[in-house]
Amino acid sequence: MVKSERVARELAVSSLNNAAIGGVLLNPLNLVRARWQLQGDIAPGTYRSLWHCFTSIAKSDGISSLWRYGVMMSCLRESSYGGMQWGLYTPFKHLFGVTSDIDGDGGSMASKVAAGLSSGIVASAFVTPVDLLMIRQFVESGKIDPVSKLFTTGLYKGKRPSYSSSPQQFASIWRSEGLAGLYRGWQPNIARAALITAGLTVSYDHFKEEVKQRDLLPEGFVLHVAASIVSGTTASVLCAPMDVVKTRIMAAPELYDGWISCFRHILEKEGAAGLFKGLHVNIARLCSAVVIQMPVMEQMRIIAGLDYFGV
Repeated sequence: MVKSERVARELAVSSLNNAAIGGVLLNPLNLVRARWQLQGDIAPGTYRSLWHCFTSIAKSDGISSLWRYGVMMSCLRESSYGGMQWGLYTPFKHLFGVTSDIDGDGGSMASKVAAGLSSGIVASAFVTPVDLLMIRQFVESGKIDPVSKLFTTGLYKGKRPSYSSSPQQFASIWRSEGLAGLYRGWQPNIARAALITAGLTVSYDHFKEEVKQRDLLPEGFVLHVAASIVSGTTASVLCAPMDVVKTRIMAAPELYDGWISCFRHILEKEGAAGLFKGLHVNIARLCSAVVIQMPVMEQMRIIAGLDYFGV
């Protein structure tokens, strides 16, 4: 198989996998996480806890809303960002001189980290505008009164929607803020993407390699699940501060002068704990996603004529 075809298959497998699982199945966790992180800036006290946020949306807007609000942008984001995040890791690793893991030599940790950081940066550079639209749709969503045309539920309760569709939302941001508006928060977004991708891919790859070298588990379902739990937890902790900063800047840019201003604001008002707000839901979301995604993706890779991930 030529290199270009291999890369194309890597991207196709990971894009399809991420869109179905991360974009659709786990949309409720993305929605709840965004609202919980941002309620303090938009409508303080709306939700008492993450569980209250989840149940409030289900009760007031219907349980289907958990999979409806922002789902198209979520799928677009996961298929593109998630696809490149996982799909470019192995090609980048090969680019940095690692040719095979089959002989137990998966390359140095430096080459793995470099591959993870590179795939995260490339993925984020393309997807920042989609990420921006998705977060704003998660936050600005709810039931709309047919007469007053105002939100009757959600963080923007009592306010008029600022857009009626994704294309109109895109056009509105473009007209009012230009290209800079679509890439608002790109610095923390790229930093977050680099950290989360390195955390996910490197920990998954290295954990598998170490376990196989010690003959603790063979390549298979149990190893894939164990590596997924390690991967999701590691990535969640690494990216938590940048994730909170990125989300707040993208959803409410008028409140901050930049990502450093946002970072300082959180530290001053909420302490270091504020930078890890929603960490447990992030771990739940990422671990749930990776535990489902990777065993499935490993089999999809074999069907597509690829080796197991990291090989």
